[in-house]
Amino acid sequence: IRHPELAERCEDPYPDTFCPSNPDSYKLLFDVLDEVIDVFNPEIINIGHDEYYSINVCDRCRKRIISNSDLLAEDINRIYDFLKSKDVKTMLWCDKLMNVEGGAGHGGALTYVYFAWNPNDELLGIIKPTWEARNKIPEDIICMNWYMSFGEEYDEEIRKFSVVFGNFWGQYDFRNFRKRMGNNTIGGMCSNWGAVDDVYFQRNNIYSAMAYNDVY
Repeated sequence: IRHPELAERCEDPYPDTFCPSNPDSYKLLFDVLDEVIDVFNPEIINIGHDEYYSINVCDRCRKRIISNSDLLAEDINRIYDFLKSKDVKTMLWCDKLMNVEGGAGHGGALTYVYFAWNPNDELLGIIKPTWEARNKIPEDIICMNWYMSFGEEYDEEIRKFSVVFGNFWGQYDFRNFRKRMGNNTIGGMCSNWGAVDDVYFQRNNIYSAMAYNDVY
């Protein structure tokens, strides 16, 4: 919001995506990452990239005539190289690397974007596939997979990466646990969209999820 000149959609009052074709985007990003690394001295940084809707839509990107998958891979690789130079591993949410049909508009397959994600409402645009980017990025990137509920067959799409099952609620909807926690899976992470206190943790079933996940 403070840097509309970096936004992929400059007209958006609440832009959530920077333009990966603008060098100034990385000047700001790397400055922030430098500060995070200096303060926290992390082994791993999650660079996000989930629910990446505004891709290859601004004039700067479109003039390059580059595919969505190439643009995504280029962006990930640039951030990966920076973090590697700081001896920090890269983690990301990998929904845009997965060719999931019917992926609620978030995945890496061809996506039709409707108002309020209602297919009976106004069509706002089409996001071309991004999933092929997974073949163009380093294999030591850690993938946070929150698409586990779409089916076991999609686990194979990211088999070459180390995987953490994100938004993990094993006690509710996770089947064939031992099979799916294969050689490339290094853990699971439950999530909480609320305050970090007892009331929210109880209401959102975080305590039970943490206990269950720790046991298994």
